[in-house]
Amino acid sequence: MFRATAIEKGLDLRGHFTPDLPAWVAGDEIRLRQVIQNLISNAVKFTESGEVALSANVEAREAAAYLIGIEVRDTGIGIPPDRMTRLFSSFHQADSTISRRYGGTGLGLAISQRLVELMGGRINVESQPGLGTTFRFAVRLSEAGPPGAAIIDQGAMLDVSKLRVLLVEDNKVNQLVGLKLLRKHGVSADLAEDGAQAIAAALRNTYDLVLMDIQMPDVDGIAATREIRARFTGDRQPFICGLSAHATTDFQELCQRAGMDEYLTKPLNFEKLQRLLVERSAQ
Repeated sequence: MFRATAIEKGLDLRGHFTPDLPAWVAGDEIRLRQVIQNLISNAVKFTESGEVALSANVEAREAAAYLIGIEVRDTGIGIPPDRMTRLFSSFHQADSTISRRYGGTGLGLAISQRLVELMGGRINVESQPGLGTTFRFAVRLSEAGPPGAAIIDQGAMLDVSKLRVLLVEDNKVNQLVGLKLLRKHGVSADLAEDGAQAIAAALRNTYDLVLMDIQMPDVDGIAATREIRARFTGDRQPFICGLSAHATTDFQELCQRAGMDEYLTKPLNFEKLQRLLVERSAQ
């Protein structure tokens, strides 16, 4: 997911996983992946040279459970000591110049901290300005055997490759992941990098499905959806599915009021997308 950006910046991506890690554990796969991806994304964003390393190990073996430690380390810009205490505050940015220089402020840390706590863990950070930052957290995961074969609806046999899909996403990594998942299903999708491009694409083409990111600069997914709904008659209306890391009921209701037909939380995975494509093919 992060290889293209790392290559572009000349960074090394490294991974180290101790041999005592279990092959299978039971836990919240989506949320665990969300935390790890957020930490790696921030590390790559705020590192101009050197490397970003992910490691995992067993910190403790308990009855039918493991305490798994995960660490993301970078050689980036680091965090000043006086800003460390505010790092996990919602909507706090460590420095007002970061957004302009690096294209973001890593505001997902507050969400990551909350998710780790909900999984019974705690996230810690060590950093030295100019030398890099290390985030560590541990979660308790139950011992488990290999999962059974995925149960797929009979409708999965439908040919979803004929669907015309528009992916609306401003994040380069999410663009690559979304397009790759669609290609795995044989779907060739158009890409819009913001809400304004999404509106223009919808005016040019007829889409069976629009995967609409919610949070984008300038024209966001909510505004773009409202504009599309206002411009088209019933038979031209595409099926719009909102995509966001937010999973609260209030946020989903906001998307619904804007005119979205469906709402999925990020990160979008193969099974989620498969079911959505199958449902659209059956219409």
